[in-house]
Amino acid sequence: MGRTKAKATALSVPRSRDEAEAMLAKIGDAQREIALVQASLDQRVADAKADAESAVKLLTKRITELTDGLRVWAEANRPELTDNGKRQHGKLATGLIAWRRRPAKVTVRGVDAVLERIEALGLDRFVRLKREINKEAMLAEPKVAGGIEGVTIGSAGEDFVVEPVGLGLADGGR
Repeated sequence: MGRTKAKATALSVPRSRDEAEAMLAKIGDAQREIALVQASLDQRVADAKADAESAVKLLTKRITELTDGLRVWAEANRPELTDNGKRQHGKLATGLIAWRRRPAKVTVRGVDAVLERIEALGLDRFVRLKREINKEAMLAEPKVAGGIEGVTIGSAGEDFVVEPVGLGLADGGR
């Protein structure tokens, strides 16, 4: 495959301080336009989201009511639906009714006391230790951490920032 060259972009460079100030003002105008477009979009999205949430809330309530009624009927007819307990589900023409066992879960109250009891009983297999690199500590001591093989402390680089007046950037957001 041959290489294609990207077309060069004509770059507008100010020739004086006045032209630089005018260019910065144009950037500010464009940023304000972007903010207005974004605000309009955000409002439309918020309105659409509110409408959708309202519709979903009504549908969810209806599903809950129907499910509760179906549960009462299914419990009354469970032996017939499950072939006297041989299955955990019942088939209907329009779908399936099932009873599923929830997975087991562990609840621990008083973690420190439970850890002490586990250690006293010699059940160390129930204790997990987690080891990980403390990058915050390394950033606090970059010279020491940088001397460790495999560790590099680098700079995040440098950005060129343009802050037009009146956008809340140059004036600290006030």
